[in-house]
Amino acid sequence: MSWDPRYAARSPFGETLRTFARSFVRFAEWPSVVEWDAAFARGPWADRAAVRFVPERPRPRRRRATGRACDPDALYDARIVAGEVPSRERSWHDFLNAHVWAAFPASKRALHARQDTMIRERIGTDRAALPRHRTPEQDAVAMVDEGSVLLLVPEAERHRVEEALRARAWDTLDALRRGSRIALLVFGHGIHEVQTLAPRPIEAMAIVLAVDSLPAELDSRLAIADSLLARRLSSRDRFRAPGEHPTFRLTAR
Repeated sequence: MSWDPRYAARSPFGETLRTFARSFVRFAEWPSVVEWDAAFARGPWADRAAVRFVPERPRPRRRRATGRACDPDALYDARIVAGEVPSRERSWHDFLNAHVWAAFPASKRALHARQDTMIRERIGTDRAALPRHRTPEQDAVAMVDEGSVLLLVPEAERHRVEEALRARAWDTLDALRRGSRIALLVFGHGIHEVQTLAPRPIEAMAIVLAVDSLPAELDSRLAIADSLLARRLSSRDRFRAPGEHPTFRLTAR
């Protein structure tokens, strides 16, 4: 899809995008990564995220050489831990990733710090070649990053929601959403890309976050969800392998 300043409204799940998306409603053409970064730096999330968005230079395609030593400091997650998010120009995937950073800054920092730690563990002090295949833990954390939704649920509703997820009782869950008994927040920027470019039903990893009561304001919901998810991502006891979490079928309300 070419540039469309109404992109956040195109997605039935674009609620978490819209605060940051307001920075780009007057752009007639694709904003540059430098312009993303300038808009990000003006927002209330900038201090919590402590990152800048920098243009990623195109790299030629080539086969990975086996046995080649790897510099972990030059890898994507390490660069983020150091404060820079390499981003491709005119890329919906990377552009929407910046929106998720604005909505969930603490969780994104925790996620990439964990990915950096996992990669360094596998490379080791001898800077061995980066393994070709991810571990189950790496797969699980990557699924959170790309394909997860957060269900912010009052404690009184948690058992009912978890039972409905296990039973794949989508009608029950949709009724709870329509009745504002639970809040659905899309975290995975891969989901945002799909739903922005070509909205359609899709199944996502469901992460249930229980709270005493459900705030009415979106900003409060995002802040609470961000804090709870960041805490889980910081624990190596969570997200150990794919399949630990049920799926949620996303359909427009």
